[in-house]
Amino acid sequence: MAPTRPANPVSPPAPSRAGVSSPRRLAFTLIELLVVIAIISVLLGILLPSLGKVREVAQRTKCMANLRSFGPAFEMYKKDYKDLLPRVLPFYSSELPNSNDPSMLDILTAYLDAPPPRRSVEGDATSPYIPVDPYFCPMDKGTDAGATTGISYEYWAGVLMIAREIFQPTDRFPQRTVSRFFENRPDFPLLADAKQWHKGGPQYSQNALYSDGRVDWLVIDPTGEQARPPVPLPPGTPPLPPG
Repeated sequence: MAPTRPANPVSPPAPSRAGVSSPRRLAFTLIELLVVIAIISVLLGILLPSLGKVREVAQRTKCMANLRSFGPAFEMYKKDYKDLLPRVLPFYSSELPNSNDPSMLDILTAYLDAPPPRRSVEGDATSPYIPVDPYFCPMDKGTDAGATTGISYEYWAGVLMIAREIFQPTDRFPQRTVSRFFENRPDFPLLADAKQWHKGGPQYSQNALYSDGRVDWLVIDPTGEQARPPVPLPPGTPPLPPG
């Protein structure tokens, strides 16, 4: 009896034109790579300015937080010293009058919940200070502000006290005179960035702590009539009588 053939025989797969199956393409063409590079370049051009702006805002916010921490320190000092602001140098500087007076670091360290900055080389008075919060603005990257003085912020009350000593030698109590001035002028900066490190200020690109405790852009005179701090104090601000 002859064997029966299957009803639907399965034919073997037809060989490819080359005799083998074609490999799967894995590489990019030059055109595809150029398109991807162009897209990435466009995205970077859009994103980088935004990232830079975000970084600037973050650094200014950190600087403002540092300045704000000095507000309670000043208030605690005033409670200990009959509502007087510290009579200290704005910066460490042998060029200022009475350079033997204490500095901000000498006085306010006891009122701040943070260790003072220290030199990069222990015992070497010429080595730069190591940046530490809240004494340093994050934008202070130079060698002539915090690195030299140990603090990125200038003490404006100290500047005015020195000005009183120079221009009003008859004022026997410049510390008290300037302290009363700040009580009557909450819009006058008490502590501010030593340099214009931030962008966007209405008058100066610097942050400032004011005597009422707020921190904002440095504006010396909201009316715009005064371009520099008064030296000596403005007319109509008489010194307090001694005693």
